[in-house]
Amino acid sequence: MESWDEMDQGKRFCLNASAALFRLPPEVIKVREKLVGKDIDIPKDMGIIIESPGFLPEYSGFNNLKFLAKLQNKISKKKIKETMLFVGLDPDEKNM
Repeated sequence: MESWDEMDQGKRFCLNASAALFRLPPEVIKVREKLVGKDIDIPKDMGIIIESPGFLPEYSGFNNLKFLAKLQNKISKKKIKETMLFVGLDPDEKNM
């Protein structure tokens, strides 16, 4: 049976490869019916955190998420607050 470490390494490898963080031969990784390295170089709109997230401790959880949302300008401040409240987080709390 695989250890947790081995399974974690396998997941990390797959996520790194599908995000095109390193090159594999074409036809190895498929994302949304597109072959990474052949049909597309990098999957469009792929958002993943592979290692530990690097949040900015001097900002609130809301501001950290707002910084991330600004990368693609797809999520409003209102939606961030609604989602935080939905999962039981206080958007105004600084120390999360």
